[in-house]
Amino acid sequence: MKSLITPRTAINFGTDFILSTVSFGISMALVAAGIGEGRLSSDLLSLLGGVLFVRAALIIALGMPRQKWGALTIRDIKQYTKMVMFGSVLFYGSYFAASKEILALKLAVVDSLLLIALLSVSRLIASVPARRSMSRAATPTLIVGAGEAGEMVCDEIFKHPDLGLKLVGFIDDDERKIGERVRGIRVLGDRHAIPEIVEKERIGHIIIAIPSTSGEHIRGIVDHCRGLGADIQIVPALKEIIDGTVQLEQIRPIRVEDLLHRDPVEIDLSTVKKSIYCKRVLITGAGGSIGSELARQISTYDPEKLILLDIDETAIFNIHRELTARPLSCSICPIVEDIGNAPAMRALFAYHKPDIVFHAAAHKHAPLMDVNFRRAIRNNVFGTLNLLKEAKNAEVQSFVLISSDKAVKPVNFMGASKRICEILTRRFGEGEDGQFVAVRFGNVLGSQGSVVPIFEEQIRNGGPVTVTHPEVTRYFMTIYEAVQLITQATVLARSGEIQVLDMGKPVKIKDLAEDLISLCSTSRQNRIKIKYTGLRQGEKLDEVLWSEDEEVRVTSHPKINAAVPRHGIDIDLDAVMDSLWWAVHWGSKEEIVEIMRTLIPEFCPQESFEKDLEEVALPLSYDVEHSIESQPLAKVGYVEPH
Repeated sequence: MKSLITPRTAINFGTDFILSTVSFGISMALVAAGIGEGRLSSDLLSLLGGVLFVRAALIIALGMPRQKWGALTIRDIKQYTKMVMFGSVLFYGSYFAASKEILALKLAVVDSLLLIALLSVSRLIASVPARRSMSRAATPTLIVGAGEAGEMVCDEIFKHPDLGLKLVGFIDDDERKIGERVRGIRVLGDRHAIPEIVEKERIGHIIIAIPSTSGEHIRGIVDHCRGLGADIQIVPALKEIIDGTVQLEQIRPIRVEDLLHRDPVEIDLSTVKKSIYCKRVLITGAGGSIGSELARQISTYDPEKLILLDIDETAIFNIHRELTARPLSCSICPIVEDIGNAPAMRALFAYHKPDIVFHAAAHKHAPLMDVNFRRAIRNNVFGTLNLLKEAKNAEVQSFVLISSDKAVKPVNFMGASKRICEILTRRFGEGEDGQFVAVRFGNVLGSQGSVVPIFEEQIRNGGPVTVTHPEVTRYFMTIYEAVQLITQATVLARSGEIQVLDMGKPVKIKDLAEDLISLCSTSRQNRIKIKYTGLRQGEKLDEVLWSEDEEVRVTSHPKINAAVPRHGIDIDLDAVMDSLWWAVHWGSKEEIVEIMRTLIPEFCPQESFEKDLEEVALPLSYDVEHSIESQPLAKVGYVEPH
């Protein structure tokens, strides 16, 4: 274990202790001179030991010896003032209450003010070498944002001259600040002046320090920084700054999510926590992007047990290891299993007795699932059906299906399978027992296999960055935001409803690729090109969040609405699912599509571009009767809730 006592902490503590002694001595002399006495009473002189003891304790308690004396900041002065005033009130106040000695109050005032001045001046003197160390050899640096976060970044640069950053000035769009000085550094202009200042001052480093601003504003700033040859970093959003204090290690390169025009999400955290507190929560697909973030956030809401289910053992290992390293109050149970295994799901519900189910497990890659369409239906549709049945039998409090915008007007098997899952969830939600809801939304940034990691890999390899079509658009939100809204939607939803998340404006994939390329160094930007490859199997130019046969029901949350079907389910779901199960295993592709269209008339799968790959989706050849007996998934009464 690293020792708390080092030469630097010992010197810092000794200096502050000596300053406290000097302050008390000078204050005694000043008070004595003020009342015309050569000396004060021996009782007041005896206060020295007590004052120094209290202040020494406070110096250690506030961690002042561990602070680096590289700069004097407003935060430092506030801390010194609090420490000195608290110590003075505690000690001098107690003494005055006991002795009624009025001189104690005078001594307290003079001593407190003098000590604050001595502590501040000592840090100010120590900061001079730090400022001088920002020589011409250091990298000229601009801070965009002359607010509180910008001041914190400035303080950090002054405190750490070893960073090799020479702070040239601030940039701020507030005209009132231009020309003013912040921490002695001038505000040089607004964002439109960035190119001129970068060229004139040879800026090599730009730090954007506006954590509360919108993605649109960040994008505007980045646009003015593009092509200038300077490295760009950013102070993260407020949700990433835990205690409201900017630290050097939190400043990071700009990510594409910083450029999204999305306002911060506000949720009714108390209601969400109340719905999960002391509950047993099952998360399927817990190793995936959405499932793992669900696990992270829900684990902080103090459930009784968190059951993590995924077919990918490595993914489950990683999220289980991550959560068990945290000081959580809930037990965590990792399970590696296939949701298509009906007996295993029955045993899981019987043993763990979950109160809430978040069903995020699914095959999601549309082009791949168009080739492996049988597997897509078996996993997505019949795996969901397994969970719905067991959740209904177990009388769970809430079942939440994670759906997709690809379920609306589907042109691929992945989207069609998710649409059937929505229909099944709606049917199970018609009963009185439990709440069965679906949450529909678009793409999430950074998810496994999504365009952003692919683009980033292509950029690292020197390009080209492949985009299917210059006009293709998609809805995007961050994983963190999506999961916050999912948990909020489950509280607002009515059983049988589909909750649709507000995805904001659709984003052109071409613009996304250009944004990622623009975040590279100038030399690499010039080399990396965009290559258009044509739409893939099962891909549309645009996705939509609402079907034409759905009405919008506004909820109490501005970013969550409910999709209410205009018509009821007037079809025999048991018979359809029985036929679909048979066709998936032994029927042709045409038979499967025909059956799916009885549930989704608008389903229009595209012709396969790679006919030879469809051999992997041929019907099964094993004995029919034996198969039905060993896996009785689709029998009469399976879908209809009792």
